[in-house]
Amino acid sequence: MEATSSRLGRVLVTGATGFLGSAVVRTLRSMDADVVGLSRRPAPTENPHVCLDLTQNDVAEVIQRHSITTIIHCAGAIGEPRDAGSWADCLAQHLTATDRLLTASLAQREPPRVVVTSSAAIYAPLEDGQHSADEAHPWRPSGRYGVAKAAATMLAQLEVQRGSPVAIGIPFNVIGPGQPPALVPQTFISQLQRDPDRLVVGDLTPIRDWVDVRDVARALVLLADPDCPTGRFNICTGRGQSVGMILERLLAVSGHAPKVSERSHLAPSAGVSRSVGNPSLLYASTGWEPAYSLDTSLKAMLRFP
Repeated sequence: MEATSSRLGRVLVTGATGFLGSAVVRTLRSMDADVVGLSRRPAPTENPHVCLDLTQNDVAEVIQRHSITTIIHCAGAIGEPRDAGSWADCLAQHLTATDRLLTASLAQREPPRVVVTSSAAIYAPLEDGQHSADEAHPWRPSGRYGVAKAAATMLAQLEVQRGSPVAIGIPFNVIGPGQPPALVPQTFISQLQRDPDRLVVGDLTPIRDWVDVRDVARALVLLADPDCPTGRFNICTGRGQSVGMILERLLAVSGHAPKVSERSHLAPSAGVSRSVGNPSLLYASTGWEPAYSLDTSLKAMLRFP
């Protein structure tokens, strides 16, 4: 299956200036798709852009004015909230924003197809003997970020059950150029750029399913195609690699050989020792497969401004 700009129509991308949203915009532009970006802050862009806070404002007028036929919802806070204020903002950015977007979208005479971006943080940790999590895996977030994502995902799932044109993408650990500095492996890269001889790391044992942001963007675009089924879809490689392996590959491709000091409190893993997904449903529904290897992703991150 290959999404085409003609089938997507005019696409609204929320969070268009963020890590994932900007990758979705680039993917759509490479297809010559008609793109409208939306974010809380203004940004220089070649595409039409709307500055709007989904937690505070009605998006219905934007959908109508721009004749939107497809929405890819990438807006939302990244990372575990640090305090009560950031938790309230995280919950609003995920639950409230998704609620407002779905309500406005599905109230249209001809509702646009909506792709909601969830997170593997909604899932329960894998138990001994479980190789990976598929879409039927139990939900049991291990942190507040996962709780906020689960709440927003439940709203989207409710619309799926009602027969609404809604698909839900569930990315696992997203890496690649433009990754926020607090996340692995960008936090390692940022340190090496400041001091190539010294690196302070957290717990290196957690195993994650690392998937390039460009592959995730392509998966979300495929899910936006009206011929794709609705429902929930994991976006992952199906392969687990430890944080330590990521660090090993990063040092190999960068050529750096710093003195590494491990301090376990620096990289909280939300108590999840292993998070690996099963991408079979996405492959069966769209033909999607990851195109970027781990080393390719790391090299692109090292080159990123």
